Order: sequence, then structure tokens, then C-alpha cells
Amino acid sequence: MNSRLSSFFTTVVAAVTVLVAWAGAPRLALAQGYAPVADKDPTTIAANPFIAGAYGFIWVALVVYLVVIAKGLTKAHAEVNELRRKLDRQA
Repeated sequence: MNSRLSSFFTTVVAAVTVLVAWAGAPRLALAQGYAPVADKDPTTIAANPFIAGAYGFIWVALVVYLVVIAKGLTKAHAEVNELRRKLDRQA
């Protein structure tokens, strides 16, 4: 009996939640509509320098990352070769 009552209340709460969300959706959509600002000149800030700077930063970060990885790989290869030489001397 207790689980039936709990299941019933859960269903009622879910149904009410769905109905409230469904009823409020059109008003929420109207409130979020696009409204351009009429008194602001859209060309006051040129975006090209910012975009170029962002792309430049990304490329520099990528090159630095690749250089760091290459140095690490070179060091790892040198250590592996040194270990191989030591193992060959022992064998």
C-alpha cells in the first residue's frame, strides 16, 4: 500500500512539473527573443585584431607544446638507447 501511494505521488508530481514547464515555455521563449539595440553603432570595435590574436596565441601554444613533447621524446629515446647499451654489455 505504501509503495502504491509513493508511486502515485511521484507520478502526480512529475505530471504537474511537465504541465508547468509546458505552460510556461511560450512566455519564456518570447522573453528571450532577439532585440537589436538601435542607438549603438555595430562597427565600433573591429573584431579582426582580436581574432588574429586568438589564432596567433593558439598557434604559438601549439608550437611550444610540440617542442616540449619533442624534447621529452628525444630524452626518452636517449635513455632507452643507454639502457640497451648497458644490457648488451651485461649479456
